[in-house]
Amino acid sequence: MTEFTSSLKRQITDDWAGMFPTLGVYKPMWLLRRVGPIVEGICLNRDSSNARYQPIFHVHNLAKIDSSLSLTLADELRTVRNNTPEKIKVAFHKDHYADAARRLNGQALLPVSGDLRVEEIIKAYSDYMERPLSKYPILLYEDVIMILVWCGRSSEAREALVRFERELAAWPESISALQRVGGGRAWLAKCEGWIEQPDGIRVTVEEQTVFHGLEKLPRAQLIS
Repeated sequence: MTEFTSSLKRQITDDWAGMFPTLGVYKPMWLLRRVGPIVEGICLNRDSSNARYQPIFHVHNLAKIDSSLSLTLADELRTVRNNTPEKIKVAFHKDHYADAARRLNGQALLPVSGDLRVEEIIKAYSDYMERPLSKYPILLYEDVIMILVWCGRSSEAREALVRFERELAAWPESISALQRVGGGRAWLAKCEGWIEQPDGIRVTVEEQTVFHGLEKLPRAQLIS
């Protein structure tokens, strides 16, 4: 069974980078670009066998202070036949990566080339929250509010917060998603603070960009 080596990781990364010239190599097996307050791209995630990888489109919100980049809106490569997650064996990478890259590009929630509109990003979040596993998506709510605030669209951020507050009112207070943020009232106050002080959001984005070493990545415009 063919397993990953350093040279194979470089080759696989280079091959995928060739399919996505608008993305930069962030790390081996990871391609990204910056768009306003987010990064978006493709993680070529090795599985526990060390012989297969799973291409995953994702975004990460830089307005959040985090020690690592998240796979938010994770959209895995899926099979044509039955729409299930698909992994690529390292041994057959050369035979399959180009087709896999084209399919992932078509399946992803957001384009990875050209400028993006804020409405596209908000819709991607909304669509993702409709998925069955996104039952208590409080972290996604936070991203939506932060992105709108970063774009200077505070009135829309407030409207979104009102909608999210109605959603939270129907959640049991005992669920872990609410407990992690100190309860519904504390969470709402935190979000109000972001809306009232948008400069804090913008400073965090710049600081997190440096912290994660993202300064040299390709950039696209977020049209708001």
